[in-house]
Amino acid sequence: MNREDNFMSSVADKEKFLVKLKIDPKLIERKDLEFIDDIFIKDLSDKELTDLDERLHEIYSEIGKVTEPLHNAHIFVWKEMIRRNIPHEIEDKLTDETALEVIEYPTPRGFASKGQLEEETNPGQGAIKLEDALKAFPEQIIIYDDPAHVHLVGRIVNTGISPEGHDIDILFKQAYRDDRTIKEFLKAVRRNNPELADRLHFVFDPHGPQVGYSIPVFRLSYSKLQGTELVKHSPWEYLKSSVKVGTPVRLLKAQTGFKKFEFFDPKDLWYLWAAERIEKGIVLQKKYDGMRFQIHKKGDKIWIITEDRLRDRADIFKKSVQEMLENIKEDGFILDAEMVEYDCKGKKVLDKEEVCEALPREEMIPWVTVTKKVLDDENIVFHIHDCLAYKFEDVTQKGYQERLELAKEVLGKKKLEHWRIVSSFLVKSKAEFDPTLSKVRRLPGSEGSMLKVADSIYKLTGRTSEWAKIKNVKEIDVMVWERIPKINKKTGKPMPGQWTYTAVFQIPCSMKDKVIQKNWIEWQGKCYFLIGETYSTSEKCEKGDIITVKPIRVAEFEKDGKLFWTWMFPWFSNKHPAKKEPDTLDTVRKLVEIGTKPLTQLSDEIIILKVCPFWVDDRICPLKNRFAHPMDNLTRKRMILRFPVACPFADFFKCRFVKPYYYGLKEDSGEKSEDN
Repeated sequence: MNREDNFMSSVADKEKFLVKLKIDPKLIERKDLEFIDDIFIKDLSDKELTDLDERLHEIYSEIGKVTEPLHNAHIFVWKEMIRRNIPHEIEDKLTDETALEVIEYPTPRGFASKGQLEEETNPGQGAIKLEDALKAFPEQIIIYDDPAHVHLVGRIVNTGISPEGHDIDILFKQAYRDDRTIKEFLKAVRRNNPELADRLHFVFDPHGPQVGYSIPVFRLSYSKLQGTELVKHSPWEYLKSSVKVGTPVRLLKAQTGFKKFEFFDPKDLWYLWAAERIEKGIVLQKKYDGMRFQIHKKGDKIWIITEDRLRDRADIFKKSVQEMLENIKEDGFILDAEMVEYDCKGKKVLDKEEVCEALPREEMIPWVTVTKKVLDDENIVFHIHDCLAYKFEDVTQKGYQERLELAKEVLGKKKLEHWRIVSSFLVKSKAEFDPTLSKVRRLPGSEGSMLKVADSIYKLTGRTSEWAKIKNVKEIDVMVWERIPKINKKTGKPMPGQWTYTAVFQIPCSMKDKVIQKNWIEWQGKCYFLIGETYSTSEKCEKGDIITVKPIRVAEFEKDGKLFWTWMFPWFSNKHPAKKEPDTLDTVRKLVEIGTKPLTQLSDEIIILKVCPFWVDDRICPLKNRFAHPMDNLTRKRMILRFPVACPFADFFKCRFVKPYYYGLKEDSGEKSEDN
């Protein structure tokens, strides 16, 4: 059957599904659940949607467990019910296991209760709905009054060039210095021209540019938040904890999206993330390439819960659980850990991380997925890096350093075989940051470094900008689009158990007209770009699975005005069961910039700081008034003003508040500059 036949068959099956739903929802069977997605349910009526929800809960009651198709179908249905303000009133295990993902990105009206909805049935003729208020705000509001808000000024504008060693003035039309503006401005400019960013000198003046020529660069504008940022937030997200021993917790990760906190280059890591946080202190840790788990203990009951589907796997870690029960006397705790399996060459080893070799991540996947095979956790180590609850008390609002100390209290002083605290290094200055980062990235088995601000809390919303990571290897997480059997070149027949995968990364839908169309894919309301085909592997994956690929190089090309991307030597690394979406164009372009060269050499990790550009501004520099002196010497030579100054005396008296090059000697043949 070809692809077109498959497509037509799928359409016919969906039509049968709709007929069942309209006649009697009880006719819907487990095999029908695969047709339920976010696009399919949007066409259902409210009654059909609620009937389908009831049927999903009936299926759960019939089979007695939450399968993956049932789990996914219920998420789609419940989210659509929230979007339509349809109350969800069925409480069972299916509700409990999907609630965390459904409320991850609620709509602006997604928190409305049934009682609140009843109160809103008669709001009055002059009432304004929340969605109408949000729609009324435009995508951007620009302040058009002149002069504009940001101007390029000084020597580079007056003469057309800024000599080596000179700063470059950028003026903001406001009376106060804004550190947030400076940081974000430097980040943005650094992405295009790091050398320019190093030389920028920020000037804040409410009167605007009044000395020399100027070029307006930016107007003041306000940009409307989009997508998941434009949602209603409850203070309970930060103030009220849902942490309870025995109940799965949503594990915290570094922020992603348009503000990626994942780096390949130490210089980017420093300038775009660490520099503005170093004063608080940053904890650096080895980045393990393992499987993440949360560990709960209450009395003699221990839970070891997976990251992806929050399943308890304690029963397969028999030796690890036994060691904890025999040696850890603390109770009522939740730990966050990275599990790594080691190859110890058949030897009994206590310090496995120091002596043994870590297995590839793909070989650890059975610890998350296998249900029938008996596994031996003899060479398993849980590397503990955080504590969420201690003695039944929620500690997520304490700073990271304090939580790490509590994790140490849980493990005690005895050196255990399967439970270890991650080695951590606190740095508070640039001088400490460089060598420590180099050290951590080169620890045995390290794939980079995790960095956490010392006082950062454990946000229960799932993402934080106070954590970051840097990777040693070039890798990209892509989504499987098609599985292709590997063909034996000699026989021309498929090789059993060997496949390659065509793969896609996520790309903004707004770029459709900028890329070659044959690689453009739209699926389930999102846009993707087909980057290529992986090398073969014995790992069997399905369409939509996220896999990690380690190419030697990723390149960007342009043909007939259209962009496209390819990779070189795309080695399949592993399936990524905990991830639901592939990397974006942001990651692809970072890899493009790196090219084929190693990510860094040791010498590259020492980041030389430039001379502070703020030394001339007494509103910023605390030492300026103590050591300041005029930038010029008084002179009796006849001069003319070469560039305009907003002062009526500047043409008659030499202004001591501008640099010497503003004036020149008057000669018959022209001007003779006194630049220095």
